[in-house]
Amino acid sequence: MVTAQRLLAEKYQLEHATLQIETAEAATRCPQLSWGTSLVTTGSFGLVRNPIFTAMIAAVAGLSLMVPNWLQLLGFACLVAAVEIQVRLVEEPHLARIHGAAYAAYAARVGRFLPGIGRAAVVRAGRRCSAATSAG
Repeated sequence: MVTAQRLLAEKYQLEHATLQIETAEAATRCPQLSWGTSLVTTGSFGLVRNPIFTAMIAAVAGLSLMVPNWLQLLGFACLVAAVEIQVRLVEEPHLARIHGAAYAAYAARVGRFLPGIGRAAVVRAGRRCSAATSAG
């Protein structure tokens, strides 16, 4: 006598094996994609390097002002920390690696989240200086 549990186990094994075969076939058929993007420096990206994150933070800041309780403020602080980590440790190093000097010049010219605030420092003549003093 076949139990329902055994039938379900056999069905799962069959589906899992089928999925593995389909995945392997798809991997051999698909061409390798190369992700090449250009550096966008116009529109809202001409004002700040991260306009989407800026809008997210502004929206949650507005909600925090509308509903000022400790949980909302904690959520706002967590959002700001998560965005800072994402931008500083993941996005900016990736963009610097992909776009090189073009991204360095853009980062020195445009603020991270607010216009003019959070511009990257540039290196000139062996010394580090802010982008505001190196525009000459």
